[in-house]
Amino acid sequence: MKRILIAISILAFAVACGAKKDDLAAKREQLIQKKKELAKLEAEVKALEKEIAALDPAFKEELEDRTLITTLPVVRTTFAHYIEARGSVEAEKNVLITPQTVGKIVKIYVKEGQVVKRGQVIARQDVDVILKNIEQVKSQLELATTLFEKQKRLWEQKIGTEVQYLQAKTNKEALERQLAALQAQADLAVIRAPFSGIVDEVFAKEGEVAAQATPIARLVSLNEIKVVADLSEAYLNQVKTGDEVVVELPTLQETQKARITYIGQVIDPTNRTFRVEVALRNPNGKIKPEMVAIVKLKDSEVPDAVVVPVSLVQEDANGKFVYIVDTTTQTVQRRNIEIGSVYDGKAQVLKGLEGNEVLVNEGFRFVSEGKKVKIAKS
Repeated sequence: MKRILIAISILAFAVACGAKKDDLAAKREQLIQKKKELAKLEAEVKALEKEIAALDPAFKEELEDRTLITTLPVVRTTFAHYIEARGSVEAEKNVLITPQTVGKIVKIYVKEGQVVKRGQVIARQDVDVILKNIEQVKSQLELATTLFEKQKRLWEQKIGTEVQYLQAKTNKEALERQLAALQAQADLAVIRAPFSGIVDEVFAKEGEVAAQATPIARLVSLNEIKVVADLSEAYLNQVKTGDEVVVELPTLQETQKARITYIGQVIDPTNRTFRVEVALRNPNGKIKPEMVAIVKLKDSEVPDAVVVPVSLVQEDANGKFVYIVDTTTQTVQRRNIEIGSVYDGKAQVLKGLEGNEVLVNEGFRFVSEGKKVKIAKS
C-alpha cells in the first residue's frame, strides 16, 4: 500500500511540472509578440515625429536634447581692487576716572548712561577733617596777618628789629602756603569730569574708601572715535597718512569713507603687521567702542575693464575658460580667458572676451562646446 501511494505522488508531481513548463513557454511566446508590437509602434512614432518636425520647427526644437540655462551679459565697468584689514573701533577719549587722594566717598552724582559736561562733579570724598584744618589755619593766618601788618608799620617807622619783621612775614607766608595746600587737597576730593561725554560704567559705591588706584567711573566720548587695524608689512609702501579708505561696520550694516590719520612706525614681529588708524564721524553716537570694522584701501583701479563673476570661471588642463552662448542659434561656445585681479567675487578678464558676449550662467556646469541649449525666460 505504501508503494502505491509513493507512485501516485510521483505521477502527480510529474504532471504538475509538465503543466508549468507549458505555461512558461506560452508566456515567453507572448513576450516576444509584445516586443515586436512595441518596436513597430516606436518606428511609427519616430516616423510621425520626423514628418511633424519637417512641418513645424518649434516641434523640432522640442525633440532636441537641450539643457535649460540662464544667461548673464559680460560687462565693461571700472574694476577696483582693495586691500582689506580687520580692525576695531576705539574712542579717542575713553578713561577711568580715579581720585587723586584717599578718602571715603560720601556722594556719587552720576549714573550709568548719563551725559556729563567737562568739569561736572562726578563724586565727592569726605573732606570734614580737611575743612576743619582749613578753618584752624584761617584763624592762625588771620592772627599772623594782623601781627605782620603791625610789625611792618613799626619797621617802617624804624621801630623794632628786622628779625621781628622777617619772622612775622615768614609766619604769615607759611600759613598762606599751608592754607593753599589744604584748599587744593579739598578740591582734589571733588572728582570732576575731565571732558564732556557719557558715563559708561560706575564702579564705586557711596561709603566706600577710594584710593588713587580705585576707579570711580568710566567716561567715554563718542564724538571722537577711530578704527585701529593691522596691515601686512607688504603694503607699507602703498599707504600713507591722508589716504582715503572705506570703512565697513558689519554690525550696523554701514559704510563710511574716511582717511588714514596715523601709520605705526613699528612692525609687529609676531605677525609682521603695522598699525593704521582711521578717524570716523559719529554724529549720532551709533558707533560704539570695540565694534568690528573692515578697513578697505584701494590699491588699483582699471577703467572700462571686462569683468565676469569668478564663480563662472572654470579651469582644466588647457587653462581657464568660460562658456558663452550665441543667442541666435542658442549654441554654447567655449572661450579661453586670462584673468587679472580678483575682488569681491568678480574677476578682471585680460584676454579672451571683448565685453559684448553673453555668459552661460545657471547650468554652466552641464553644457559643453557646441551644445544646444534652451534659454530660460527671466
